[in-house]
Amino acid sequence: MKGYAGLIAQSDPIARWLDNGRRCVSRSIGLGTNKHRRIFWSAVGATWLKVSRPAANLLRHYAPSLRSELQPTLHALYAWLARKQQKLFTLDDFSVQELEIEPAGRKPRLLVDVSTTYHMSNVTGIQRTVRALTAALQRNSSHYAFDVLPVCLKRTPDAKLVLTAVPRFPSRDREQIMTLRPGDSFFMLDSSWDIYPKWAASLFPVVRNLGGMIFTCVYDILPITNPEYFTAETVAMFRPWMSSVMRESDVVFAISETTRSELDRYPCQHRPATEFFHLGADSLPPRSVAGVKSMAPTFLMVGTIEPRKGHSTVLRAFQILWSSDPAVRLILVGRPGWKVSTLMSEIQRLQGMNGSFFYYQNASDELLAKCYDEADAVIAASLAEGFGLPLVETMQRGKALIASDIPAFREVAGEVPLYFKAGDHLSLVEAIRSFLSADSRPTAHDVARRSGWKAASIKVREFR
Repeated sequence: MKGYAGLIAQSDPIARWLDNGRRCVSRSIGLGTNKHRRIFWSAVGATWLKVSRPAANLLRHYAPSLRSELQPTLHALYAWLARKQQKLFTLDDFSVQELEIEPAGRKPRLLVDVSTTYHMSNVTGIQRTVRALTAALQRNSSHYAFDVLPVCLKRTPDAKLVLTAVPRFPSRDREQIMTLRPGDSFFMLDSSWDIYPKWAASLFPVVRNLGGMIFTCVYDILPITNPEYFTAETVAMFRPWMSSVMRESDVVFAISETTRSELDRYPCQHRPATEFFHLGADSLPPRSVAGVKSMAPTFLMVGTIEPRKGHSTVLRAFQILWSSDPAVRLILVGRPGWKVSTLMSEIQRLQGMNGSFFYYQNASDELLAKCYDEADAVIAASLAEGFGLPLVETMQRGKALIASDIPAFREVAGEVPLYFKAGDHLSLVEAIRSFLSADSRPTAHDVARRSGWKAASIKVREFR
């Protein structure tokens, strides 16, 4: 997904504005071949930085109901910037700066790609995994036969991609241009879908010549197995990336046995070794200060609002539940994703009409902790997943689970959740009523303890 195309297709406009606006506009500054064009884009960049954050904060605070009305305008702005950007450069215009080679160190190094996450302030899903697993690898590296160093490809005004060491990731302190050593290996942990070919063409051959290996993490292959849940741009970008991963990698790590099995069935000429590790939940939001809990049954759903997450199923189920018991509460936490404009309109309608429905788009850690503490059970209604991190977090908090019956959830949570048929709102209604009528409500600390970032890092260590 190049330039602004992904932002137009998949953005929460205001969050993406803040996350990517600074970086995307700065790419354009100084890349023109014309002095006047460079001056123009410098002015655009300065104006963007000056007004974007306060404007977005005001919109978040005072006018959340206007988001759906503002979305077309913001998307039009992205489209205009995209057209301007395309006149100046595309990702194809960038080339990787040649690296110097230095003598071997005391131990070989595992260079962990954090390129996308490094430039993002709001992190969810993959970015949380990149931060947590990188931290676990660094924390335990004294026990390994290799050192761990986070790296990223940084863009420069002269259309270069420079491999940069970021040893204090996610902090931006002590950045320095990389030099490679004999024995260095790459661990492509981040969402490198658009830029992976640059690594493959310019960096992977150097590492291999120095005796290193290429490891790649695949979180799921849902854009291939379930393209209906994604934009056409995502599907078109993902397929060549997946082919490149299978061709270039020595080992491919999946985040579940379910995803690993899908990788083993993926048609390709070169089949690398595959392994899997489960994600952890060591860095949970802090528990909130104890208060008076609502007496009404409360259910929580956490995650980006996108087609495959099952929010429509949950809302249809609660419409039925509210008809007989208006006091039952539902809390949704998550930013809007893609292909959900109709769903977001329904969420906004319910927000204004139903005192038992609560939606938090940009919840702080403290608010998320309070939501977890308020909940009697957490609902995971996905139609398809590569893992199911919210399940692990929920079980580690000791909360009950109601989950759709899909392979990844069975693998992660076993028989702990109360399962319902994926996509079937009547089956979910039955599961919730069964939960409410039960004398005891099971929780799952023990299952959650088997998942952890340390365990994931050990799996990576075994292959390195």
